[in-house]
Amino acid sequence: TLAYLDETNDLSALDIPCRFLNHRTQTHQVEGTLLDHCLRGIQRALSKRSERGLPLIQAGDWNDGLSHAGLDGKGESVWLALFLFDILQRF
Repeated sequence: TLAYLDETNDLSALDIPCRFLNHRTQTHQVEGTLLDHCLRGIQRALSKRSERGLPLIQAGDWNDGLSHAGLDGKGESVWLALFLFDILQRF
């Protein structure tokens, strides 16, 4: 999203309606805007942290072998912390 906004300066894209997929039920239960989706993602990343304050990798399709690092809720990531810091500064 940030790369698109950087290239186009099209802030109206943040108003595009989006449906949010519930990862447990695989159904769309909530609707909002692209901005809502971005803010929810940021909030989720900020709320899931290790005892040392690093963001938890969690489970997901990282496509690089890290997809299982966060399954037990303990996989923390310095890279993810740097990525999140960049997003927070730019957003």
